[in-house]
Amino acid sequence: MHLISVAKNTRAGMLIPGVRFTGLQFHLAYMGVKLTEVKKPNWATWRDKGAARIWYAVLLTMDINPSANEKKILKKEYPEQYSEFIRRLEIATANVGRGLKIVEKHLRSGEEARNQYVELSDFLAFGIKMRWQGLEPMQEGLEPTEETSQIVSDKAIPDPSKELDSRIENNYLRIIHVLLSEVFPDLDLKNTTRLAKELSELAANQKNQNHEIPDIPKGETLRKYIGKIRDLNNRAVD
Repeated sequence: MHLISVAKNTRAGMLIPGVRFTGLQFHLAYMGVKLTEVKKPNWATWRDKGAARIWYAVLLTMDINPSANEKKILKKEYPEQYSEFIRRLEIATANVGRGLKIVEKHLRSGEEARNQYVELSDFLAFGIKMRWQGLEPMQEGLEPTEETSQIVSDKAIPDPSKELDSRIENNYLRIIHVLLSEVFPDLDLKNTTRLAKELSELAANQKNQNHEIPDIPKGETLRKYIGKIRDLNNRAVD
């Protein structure tokens, strides 16, 4: 597939054999040879995006850059490939909600089925199931690189320091829970607002009696801590 569009400044009235001018653009046409080139996808970009409209995904299965311009070139210059594009598009849209899973509530989805978004990996699997030909470039293009694989691998490894911090915090919360139960016999962790108010009043009274105690969190921050104690206690009960 070859079609090349070239933009160039020309002098008015200048004629060149084999060249037809349209404003600042001219299209080379020599001996009937097609010089339009259908662009290939930037697979690194599509691998990062991970999802696309269905009609975009169909073009990607044909190793064609998904754009309105490439679709126009197919329709005008390559009727056989365009017919295959339409065939695959019809099959895909007919299978939406059946054999083809779409990305629900995607912000850019349109009303038409062809404009719904699909995960590219899912669409590739769908194309393989449909036994479409020429899927190798898409398979290779969507494969993660060594760099992205390492990033995924690193994220999968838990951070021991964070786990330790979480265990220490939970232990502190359990201790605080016991102390609160001693101070408030009718302790109700569900009512975080009331308990936060009572704790604040208790701290203020202790300070008024000249007890040297540190300041405690106030308002929403204090309620969040009480909520953590409540959630921890619920998990223990469950």
